[in-house]
Amino acid sequence: MVLNLVDLAIPVVLVVERGWPIAAFALGGFALSVAYTAPPLRLKKHGLGEPTVLIVWGPLMVGGAYYAAVGNLPWEIVVASLPYALLCT
Repeated sequence: MVLNLVDLAIPVVLVVERGWPIAAFALGGFALSVAYTAPPLRLKKHGLGEPTVLIVWGPLMVGGAYYAAVGNLPWEIVVASLPYALLCT
């Protein structure tokens, strides 16, 4: 229980420090991850699994981590995240 509270404190601190985009990155990644397999969308069953992985593992994860560390997200970082995302895809 204590570790769950610590885990909850981390995104709260990041949202306070960096603003609402941190919540947007987290919620976007969560929504796409759930929609990947969960009904009614089941993106992977409709041929959208690979693009979903590309978005989640690229711009959302790499871009979100960069934004959390620096406080902005230039387009160069989004482009630089794509090779990593392609490896995961």
